[in-house]
Amino acid sequence: MKTVIISGGTGAIGSRLSRSLANEGYRVIILTRKKTHPPVHPNCAFSYWNPDTGDTDSQIYAEADCIIHLAGANIAEKKWTDKRKQIITQSRLHSLATIAKGLKAASSKKPDIIIASAIGYYGYDQPEKVFHEDDPPGKGFLAEVCVRHETAARELFGGHRLVLLRTGVVLDKHSGFYKAVAQSLKYRVAVIFGSGRQMVSWIHIHDLCQIYIFALKNTDMQGVFNACAPHPASLKEITVSMAKIHCGFYFIKISVPAFMLKLMLGRLAEEALLGTANVSAQKLIEQGFEFRYPSLNMATEG
Repeated sequence: MKTVIISGGTGAIGSRLSRSLANEGYRVIILTRKKTHPPVHPNCAFSYWNPDTGDTDSQIYAEADCIIHLAGANIAEKKWTDKRKQIITQSRLHSLATIAKGLKAASSKKPDIIIASAIGYYGYDQPEKVFHEDDPPGKGFLAEVCVRHETAARELFGGHRLVLLRTGVVLDKHSGFYKAVAQSLKYRVAVIFGSGRQMVSWIHIHDLCQIYIFALKNTDMQGVFNACAPHPASLKEITVSMAKIHCGFYFIKISVPAFMLKLMLGRLAEEALLGTANVSAQKLIEQGFEFRYPSLNMATEG
């Protein structure tokens, strides 16, 4: 039985991925800040860590065949004050350093490393461009975070098989963007941010988890891959598609002007809500991955 360590394994993506791996027969060790945790699956165990202090149990790393690193502060949870930006950045760097510390203390074993990056790497202000993995980073805070994160990963895990998955907006009925939009749809109101024309490279949570499993199993897979569905859509198209699923044709559209969003949320609004990112999934497709939810309608229904 192969062993996979997952950081961020109690979040929406991590918990679903952990269950999927456990169901496939992997032994899963979930890194958690909680000293005790209720069992979730016979093949899942929990191990305490604290990236802020560097605490982690080095013994578990000697058992790992692969480490999947998802941990990091939510970029859209709060307004980007200087303190919040520091938390977002340091949560990623400190957690990488803690994993590297655990590996160094454990043994000379070199497990595969799969790391969650983000399409924020490409910036937010080039609506006409389709981005590929070999494109240079864009501008903005998110691009800066991604560059620092990926650079640190390469420096810390040289000699390991390293896969970096630049993830798009995750569509999951129970969390994140989908859940936030669904709140207003309870009242048959589809809230559209700004013009709604900004392009969104999205991914259904099922496909995202399967991409991680695909990267785990395909040992020839290495380097950067865009973890996005093959057909990006405008923010308005996504919101309206969700509205039709929830409300049929009986809903109203309300646009929140860009200037109001910027007043309330500052650069968070400019980059994450009003920015545009049209990202290609071609490299992943050429690797052999098959999407279960390649189209927007399938993803919002599923």
